[in-house]
Amino acid sequence: MNRAQSVFLREKDIRHSCELIFDELLYLAESQFGLIGQVQVRSDGEKSLFIHALSNISWSEETNEQYRAYQRGELFFNNLDNLFGHVVTSGHVVIANRPRQHHASRGTPAGHPPLQRFLGLPIRIADDTVGMIGLANKQDDYTDEDALFFQPLLDTLGALFYALEVEKSRHHAEQQLRYLAETDMLTTLPNRRAFVERAMAFYLQARFTFTVAVIDIDYFKSINDQYGHQVGDEVLKEVANRLSNSLRTDDLVARMGGEEFGVCLCDTHDAPTLETLRRGIAEKPVLTSVGAVHVTVSIGACQVSPCGSDEHWEEDLRHADMALYRAKKEGRNRVRWHMPSISTHFT
Repeated sequence: MNRAQSVFLREKDIRHSCELIFDELLYLAESQFGLIGQVQVRSDGEKSLFIHALSNISWSEETNEQYRAYQRGELFFNNLDNLFGHVVTSGHVVIANRPRQHHASRGTPAGHPPLQRFLGLPIRIADDTVGMIGLANKQDDYTDEDALFFQPLLDTLGALFYALEVEKSRHHAEQQLRYLAETDMLTTLPNRRAFVERAMAFYLQARFTFTVAVIDIDYFKSINDQYGHQVGDEVLKEVANRLSNSLRTDDLVARMGGEEFGVCLCDTHDAPTLETLRRGIAEKPVLTSVGAVHVTVSIGACQVSPCGSDEHWEEDLRHADMALYRAKKEGRNRVRWHMPSISTHFT
C-alpha cells in the first residue's frame, strides 16, 4: 500500500504503481496469475477494463499480441460477459473455487492454462466499481477471509484511481480554460493574446527571414450596416477560413479584434505570398445567408530578419500597421510593405 501510494505521488503513474506491487500481491494471495484493471467508459457508453498489471500467461500468438499491447499500455478488455467481468458488472466479490459451475463462467479459450480457482475483488469508490483485482489458481480454496485481508489495498487503489481522475479532470479543465482564453470564439482562430504569445516563437526560433502582417477587411462597417451583424459574422468566419486554408501548418493566423487579422509567415522565401492571400479573398464572393457579398482586404506587412530576440516585436507590429494604413489610404484591396528609410524609418 505504501509503495503504491509513494510511487503514485511521485510519478502520478497509476500503471507503474500497480506493476510494482503486482508480484508481491500474487505472492501474498498465493496465486498463480492475475490482473489489476481500471474501469473505463467508452464513447458508446459501455464499460471496458483497462489493464494496469497482468501476468504473462500467453499461450498463442493472439494472446502474445495481447500481452505486447499490455506492455505498450494499450490493453483493454471490452467483453465483460464472463467471470472476471462479473466482478465489474455486479460490484461484488466473486469467489469461484469451482469456476465451471459459476453462473457467470463462459469457460476459457482453447489453450488457456486451466482455471482451477478464481477470486475477483472489486475496487470501489462509494457506490461505483472503478476497477478490480483478479486472482487465480491458489492451491487451496479462496475464502471470504482472503477478500477481507485485501480490502485495505482495494481501498488504497480506489483512492489512487480517484486521485488520477481528479488530476485528469483538473488538467482537462486547465486545457479548456486556456483554450477559451486564447481563442476567438466566432472564428475559432487564436485571439490577439495568443497571437502575441505564439509570435514570440518566431523571433526566438526562426532561422530564416519571416513576415509579420496585419490584414483588415475593407469597408466592414458598411457590410454590417447594410446586411446586419449576422452577415458580418458570416463574412468574418469565411475570411478566417480562407486565410487558414491558404497557410502552412507552421504559419500563424489570428483574429486580432474586430475585422482585423494578424499573420506570421515563417521562412518568407518559401511562404505563400500575401498577394495570394489578398486574391483568395477578393476573387470569390462570400456566400452568406442573404446571398453573395463581395469582400476585399487590405494588408500591411513587415519583413523580419532572424535575430534570436523579441525585443523588436512591438515595433515590427507597428510597422505592419503603418503599412496597412498606407494600403487603405491608397485605395484598399492591396498589399503594402514597410520600407525603412533614413529620414522616416518607414514610408
